[in-house]
Amino acid sequence: MRFKSPGVAGDVLLLVVLIPIAAAAVAFLLAFPIIGIADILECEPSDRTIAWLAGAPAVAAIALVVRRKLFWTLTLDDNAVVLGRWLPRRIPYRRIRFLATGRLADPMFVVGARSSDLQPLAVSTGPLRTQRIFLTEHDADRCLRAMHQRAPNASAIDANGVTYGPRQGQGIHYAEFRAAETLLIRALSAFTIVAVGIGGVLVFALAPRHDSFGTLKGVDDAVQRWRAQYTLGGIVGAVPALGAYGVAMLRRARRVLRGEYEERNL
Repeated sequence: MRFKSPGVAGDVLLLVVLIPIAAAAVAFLLAFPIIGIADILECEPSDRTIAWLAGAPAVAAIALVVRRKLFWTLTLDDNAVVLGRWLPRRIPYRRIRFLATGRLADPMFVVGARSSDLQPLAVSTGPLRTQRIFLTEHDADRCLRAMHQRAPNASAIDANGVTYGPRQGQGIHYAEFRAAETLLIRALSAFTIVAVGIGGVLVFALAPRHDSFGTLKGVDDAVQRWRAQYTLGGIVGAVPALGAYGVAMLRRARRVLRGEYEERNL
């Protein structure tokens, strides 16, 4: 069985507009650590060099995300779901944990909007590991039912809110699934802030100092560095707390996935 999204033209147009913007934003963020490393090494790369060093990884990262998340055909093979037709990816049925269609599968629903007249179908192998395709309402419902029959460990919820338990093993409820995703996002956010903070401390500590109080600029540079030292002191003090918070969120997410779900875990 093969299902094809009718929204190919709109997605391609959106990619043409958004990919350059996303690549530029990622390159801008990557330029900061590149400039910091160059400062540590006491070299002065040209603007063109910085653009290449930041732009190439940014384009590669965006291409990888698009490659993994965007596809327009879904094929139900004998032992796996096949995503896309150009460089297809296969997901074994036994790895699928949750299926959803309707508003709960629509990423725009959380902001009170609907992305299109098409029906989203979400295929999840775990929290933060969701693939999504937009189909007609008839195809989305038919695909969900057919896939649920093939995936022994998958729970499902259709557009009308009807839930289906797994044919084998213990299922996971939608609330538990979303709770685990929320906890994992909190953990990743904490770890990201820790990494950025430690990187900033290292750049500040290893960067060469050329303070000179003989000029007004030298005095201003020294004042700015002293101010940064106090800021970095606060960052260093917050790192253990943020790290502990991230670890706690990971443990709670693990308990939720084990079925030990409680409201206080949120």
